[in-house]
Order: sequence, then C-alpha cells, then structure tokens
Amino acid sequence: MSYLNINSDILSKKTELQSKEVLMTNPLGCYYNTTLYQCNTRKYHGALVIPQKHIDSDNHVVLSCMSETIVYKDEQYGLNSMLFTNGVELPKQRAVVVAADVSPTLQYTYACGEMKIRKTVLLMQDSAQLIYCYQVLETPLPIVLRLQPFCAFRNVHSLNHGGAEMPTVRNSSNGIKIIKGFPFDILFLQSSQPPMFTYSPDWWHDVYYPQEESRGYDATEDLFTPGTMEYALHSGDMLYVSASMTEMEPYSIRSKFNKELAHRRDVGSYASCLHKAAKQFIIADKDKRVNIKAGFPWFGSWGRDTFISLPGISLAQLDIIPRVVDTMKHLLNHGLMPNISVNDRSSYNSADTSLWFFWTLQHYADSTRYYKRLWHKYGAVCKEILNNYRNGTFYSIRMDDSGLLWQGEEGKALTWMDAIVDGKPVTQRKGYAVEINALWYNAISFSIEMATYAGDEKFVNEWIDIAEDIPLHFRAAFWNDDYGYLADCVLPDYKDFSVRPNMIFAVSLPYSPIDERMRKAVVDKVKAELLTPRGLRTLSPSDVNYHPRCCGSQAERDMAYHQGTVWPWLLGPFVEAYLRVYGNDGLLFVKTIYDNMEAAIRENCIGTIGEIYDGDEPHTPRGAVAQAWSVAELLRIKSMVDKVY
Repeated sequence: MSYLNINSDILSKKTELQSKEVLMTNPLGCYYNTTLYQCNTRKYHGALVIPQKHIDSDNHVVLSCMSETIVYKDEQYGLNSMLFTNGVELPKQRAVVVAADVSPTLQYTYACGEMKIRKTVLLMQDSAQLIYCYQVLETPLPIVLRLQPFCAFRNVHSLNHGGAEMPTVRNSSNGIKIIKGFPFDILFLQSSQPPMFTYSPDWWHDVYYPQEESRGYDATEDLFTPGTMEYALHSGDMLYVSASMTEMEPYSIRSKFNKELAHRRDVGSYASCLHKAAKQFIIADKDKRVNIKAGFPWFGSWGRDTFISLPGISLAQLDIIPRVVDTMKHLLNHGLMPNISVNDRSSYNSADTSLWFFWTLQHYADSTRYYKRLWHKYGAVCKEILNNYRNGTFYSIRMDDSGLLWQGEEGKALTWMDAIVDGKPVTQRKGYAVEINALWYNAISFSIEMATYAGDEKFVNEWIDIAEDIPLHFRAAFWNDDYGYLADCVLPDYKDFSVRPNMIFAVSLPYSPIDERMRKAVVDKVKAELLTPRGLRTLSPSDVNYHPRCCGSQAERDMAYHQGTVWPWLLGPFVEAYLRVYGNDGLLFVKTIYDNMEAAIRENCIGTIGEIYDGDEPHTPRGAVAQAWSVAELLRIKSMVDKVY
C-alpha cells in the first residue's frame, strides 16, 4: 500500500472527498488539479492547465474536465461530477470508489455492481499532455465508456460567460482536435483505439464553483463540449486517452504512458513525500531559465518566496540554487531583486527580496564550502545590492548614519506582510522593520565572510566598520527590557511592540545582532504566543487586532492574512532559532514540531503543504493548496534535526 493511499474512511465520506484536493505538475508549468471527489470546485481547477506565454504570463485552463460515464446493464455510473448553480450535480449516479491513491500517480478503482474499472491519470513531464488509462478489471458483460470533454480555453483567473464563439471541431487520428483559434494552441483528444464520436458541440451553462463563491468571487461559468467519445470495452481491456497540445500517433499513446509511469517512484515516507512535493515548484522554460513557482494553483514566480524556498528545495534537488540564482540575477534593478517576475516584466516593490538572496547563497556556501568561488561569481551582484541599499534606492530604501535600514513609503507594503486594503497596508511597517534589519546585518556580515575568503580587502575595509556598529544600534532601536522582546517596527517617534514572528529572524539568521539573553527571550515569547501545530501566528491572540480566521471576501481575507493567520514556513526560522538557543536540549521539542506536521500532508491537498491556516483551532487550511516555502522549510527542519542527531 502506498504511503499516500487514501484510506477507506475518507472514501466513504463525500464531504471528505470534496474538501481535499489532488495536484499533479510538470517542469513546464502545466498542472492537473481538482478535488479528491473528482469534481472541480474552483476556477483554478482543471484537467489540463498550461502556460500560454504567447498570450500572457498566466496559466490557462484548456481542458476543464473529462466527464466519464460507465454504461453497464443499461445503467449509467459517473466516475466524476460537475456542479451547477441550480443545485444539480451531474451525473446523478456515481460509481463507488473502492480504492484511491495519489502515488506514484493518481489512481482510482471504481465498482459498478459486479463490474470494476481502474482509472489512472498521468501528466507527462516533458510536454503539455495528460494521459488517462482505463483498465477493466472485471465485468461479466461488455461495458461502454462514454467520455465527454469540457473545455474552457481561458486564463485561470477569469471565467467564461455566454456569447463566446464556438470552437471548431475536426477529426484527428483516433480522436478529435478542438480549435479555439488564435492565439490558443490546438487541443488534441486521441485514444489508443478509435472512438465512436458523436458530434454535438454546445455550451453548458452555469457550471458552479463553490470555493470561488466562499472567497467572494464570481462562481459560475460556461464550458464548451464538442460531443462524446464512446468505447466498447470487455474484461481485461485497457484504453489510453490523451489530451495534448500536440498531435501524436495513436499507437504511441500507450508506450508513452508506460514509459512515463516507469520513471515514477512511489513515495514511501513523510520525508520522501516532501522531496517529491518540493520538486513540483521547479519550473524550467524553453530558454533554460529556471524559476520557483511560489504556490499552486494561482501563484507565479515571486522573488521573496524563491530565495526563502531555495535552501529547502535544494535538499530535494541539489543543483537548483545556482540555476535559479543565475536566472534571477539578470533581473537586478538598482539593487532590488524582483518581488514578482513575469516573463520580461518585473515588480520591485520589496525591501527584503534582495536580502534573502544573500541567505540563499549562505546556505549554498555552507553546504559546498564554495565561499571564494561564490564571491568571484556573485560578488558584483552582492556589491550592487549593498551599495544601492546604503546609498538609497526605490521606495526610500536606504541606510541611515547608524547603519540601520529604513524602508517604506505611504501606501506601500514592502515587507513580506504586504496585504493592502483600500490603498492602505494592513500592517503599517514603514520605517525600521525588525526582520529587514536582521537580514541587512546578516547580508553585510556574510558578504564580508565571502570577501575575506576571496582576498577582497577593499570590500572588507569598506564595510567592516558598518557591520561592527549595527548590533549596538539594532539593540538600541528594537530591544526593550520592560517588554522583554524586540519591537516589530520602529519610527523616530514610535515603536510598535505588537507580538509578531518577524523578531525570530534576529535569532535564526547565521549572524545575529542581539546577545544570548535577548535571543532566549525572543524565542520564548514567540513560542508562548505565536506557535501552533501548523506554524507561527502572525500576531498574538491577545492583540486587539488579532483575526482568528482567514476567510470571506478578498478584503476580509487580506485583513486577516498577517493579523493572526498561521504560516507553516515560519516554523523553519523558529526551529533554527530554538536550536541556536537550546541546542541539544531543544531537539526533542523541534522533532515533535516536524512530526506533527506530517498529518498536514493529508489535510488539504494530498501529498503537499498549503500556504496558510486559521489562527484559532482547528487551524483550518486556507489559501493556496501547495506552497513552496511551506514544503521547503519542513525539509530544512528535517535537515536540522538530522544534523543534531
């Protein structure tokens, strides 16, 4: 039995199946995503979702779903479902799911009376292609498998509504091709044996996505169907059906499926599951640029998320750090790495992304000992960032006379707590932000370390006095003995002592600007008020601005996003800080943190870790169902625990 086998208790409960999701991805940025119940409940769900870079920067839902019906003894049994706004779920009768697994790929076994059929779904890794395999395990009588494709041909963030032009349907080898027209690629639906195709093109109206309604968005759309493809099958028969943006020879569908499946490895443990999940976020385009997708299904490539994620993801794929860094370094602009990078367009509204770049290099240097080599290769980039931050760059990011870093302008949110509602940042962090200055000190100190290995005395002499002065000024600005922890943000006439997780970075980073007594106090404060079984809260529950749940409309969610919502990725720096303070005495505690997160890989999207959780119990999962830094930081925690052992 696979580690990610779906147990019978879940299979017997429709609500459980509807609340959990499955995800398959490939390095090209394509994905397959739906519920475990095999019913789309989000506009982002789809059987074949692919980048169409000649259209825009986003993914596009090409094939929304493949409606699958078994006709057996004059009865019709659906293998999946569609919801409609009038409360109807089609088909009305479903086959019974007797087994399901998501490793090494997605597989269901269904029963319709005495008949059993197994469906395996496989997303190719080298192309925009999905292949279904239907294997009739046993049947006393012949059956008919009826497939009805439903197409969207739209951006993942939008929905289709009435009046769209009808796509063109043409014959293809053992199937059909659906032509939406310029600028979309053609969708080819082909099978290993010729179907009986009934041409009946139509728009099905008012398909309903309840998850969108719960998030305050438009929740209905119209989907195009070209007709139905039918296959007569007997016991032991196997049928392969391909949905692809490239036409292929029908006889090769089976061999391609089997070749792809042979390369898949079952995940046999929690750790191997995290390794597999981490690789899902690595996206390589045809120009050999490698990026980290921040999360599925709606995030793109985010610079901050990329650099925070890379050390953990590199534990699953060792060569990934230099490949991604080489892609990102060309986007440097006045010392700023992009916050959001989309094709050739980038946004630079982030004060910390460039500083996380140093942290990524730091981990790579720690694992390779390539300090001298890294300075020769990336020293110019490091100098450009530091010089621009010192002299001043966009968004009033600049070093002051004390060596501390100021950032921010009215209406801008430049830290990772970047939610904005009605033009105003929800967390007002303009000024001296605690983690920005911890990162700044760490970046300077690490650069001096690399430059020393490389013999770059000029750089060392230029920055050593600044590095030596920062800890004194940092402690004077952020520490308060009466409170016993660090301020979150400091202005000339005000210090914000809201209890937030940002202070933990002053302990977790390799170069810390505070002394041992302060480090322990910070760790203990974060543990007491922010630690949950799913991550760190972004604000203490005792704060008047605390939001226990992150749900509702966009504005309601943004108000809660960094005001109490739990983020799993913050467990990484917390564990790192805890071990720095408590050493071996803290090992059992942090191992428990890691072990307790194992249940999370079955709570939302099977086999991965999501973006956020509610601040209050039961810590319901919210946000993106798979998030790069959530997975990456769990891998780092595992690595930290293993090192201590």
